[in-house]
Amino acid sequence: MSSIVETILDVPAEHESNVFGQFDSHIKKIEQTLKVSVVARDGAVKILGPAANTRQAARVFEQLLEVSRGGNVIQEQNVDYALALSMEGQEQAVVEIDKDLICHAINGKPIKPKTLGQKKYVDMIRNNMIVFGTGPAGTGKTYLAMGMAISAFK
Repeated sequence: MSSIVETILDVPAEHESNVFGQFDSHIKKIEQTLKVSVVARDGAVKILGPAANTRQAARVFEQLLEVSRGGNVIQEQNVDYALALSMEGQEQAVVEIDKDLICHAINGKPIKPKTLGQKKYVDMIRNNMIVFGTGPAGTGKTYLAMGMAISAFK
């Protein structure tokens, strides 16, 4: 039986709404997934729960904060992926993936990989003359290849 542990993290005010989500939706998802209690107050996040879960939740919040510091709007997909990676002990990959900017769309939106699989695909395109991308529809193969082509053209 594990004991209940309390961890406190600082979250700068300018990143609170992004990291916590609208109506604290990101906090609720982390609480439900990791079976912890999270209290956000006065620029700090207090996480209560079993030691391992509390550490895992703290790492997820730290990664989301880094993504927010990078100027990105955190979507539910980002939270889901950070949680999934934390289950594998790879939550630091969230920030690494976010740093890989391919190019910008006409409207200024950055084109970048969103998953480890997409990051690997983009890296393969960078390092090899010919790459065949196969997989389910809607996973970003053509979009990322187009972004890489624009980047190479520029």
